Amino acid sequence: RPSLRGCTTRAVTRGVTRAAAGAAGGGPRERGGAGARSAAGARGGVARGAAGRGSGGGGRGSGRGTTGRENEPVQVEVRLNAEKVTKAGGKLAFRPDPGEITEWVMPENDAIDIIAAGGPGKVISPFYDSMVAQIIIHGTDRRDAAGKLAAYLDSVQVKGICTNLALLRKILRDEVFLSGDYDTSYLPKFLATLDADALIEEIDQEAGKDSSAVSFEALAIEGSDEIKVLSPSTGIFYITPSPSEPEYVSVGEEVSVSKTLCQLEAMKIFSPLTLASFNQAEQALYPEEQRYVVTRINIANGQQVNAGDLLFVVKPKPALESAA
Repeated sequence: RPSLRGCTTRAVTRGVTRAAAGAAGGGPRERGGAGARSAAGARGGVARGAAGRGSGGGGRGSGRGTTGRENEPVQVEVRLNAEKVTKAGGKLAFRPDPGEITEWVMPENDAIDIIAAGGPGKVISPFYDSMVAQIIIHGTDRRDAAGKLAAYLDSVQVKGICTNLALLRKILRDEVFLSGDYDTSYLPKFLATLDADALIEEIDQEAGKDSSAVSFEALAIEGSDEIKVLSPSTGIFYITPSPSEPEYVSVGEEVSVSKTLCQLEAMKIFSPLTLASFNQAEQALYPEEQRYVVTRINIANGQQVNAGDLLFVVKPKPALESAA
């Protein structure tokens, strides 16, 4: 749900309150302690930090806080999600990216409250919500809080899984967001202004991943013209839309690169997998004009897979046969 990404603000009226989701448990400075995962269960309303929803309700100007008065103390919360960004139909799409966190750096800061489910060596499961941390700061006003939080996020490092960290920083420094004058159409409009390929590369680099690292040579099966199709992420493999429906593909079937081969489910989100989804701007592992025959399905329906697991084996049809 790309409309549920970003930041929320709430004016401080009586005491210090948690923005939007109520922080779902824990004291004011819970830093990754036991039970912090309870925060991930808050999925309703603005639970995932909607950039266009603010905390004063929907509609125009909802990002101004509960009172809308300027120069009033506020807090800003961002929700760090285990998600990667892909392009679907020319638009940015958010996909879950569960897996093991290999590096986790969130510096201590007296001005920052952190509720974290992540940490070095922790595995983010595909079975639950994608949120791995809530990061909250208090400021003298909206711009002060957003600026301080953006600066803090510059020092945060999370590797092993992709996150929305780069996007959060951009939102916090966006003039429209800082003005507080926006509605629920804010995020789609903001995403349309971004360089999609640059954002995807930035997120991959911050995660310590290189989407261009997989070469055609690494996928080719030695001694044959067959090609491996590897899982792009951790998830649950589904070869059928539902138990009563036929499989997406079967052995011996001819497919185009846009044909759905299976669904990978993670964090309650289903992502269709096609050969075209592996193609990057700089390299096409499975050329669009080529057609393929499925020669092997390597995973059973409902089985959990990890990034790099062999899902399918396909064989390109000769050019003349594909043209026919």
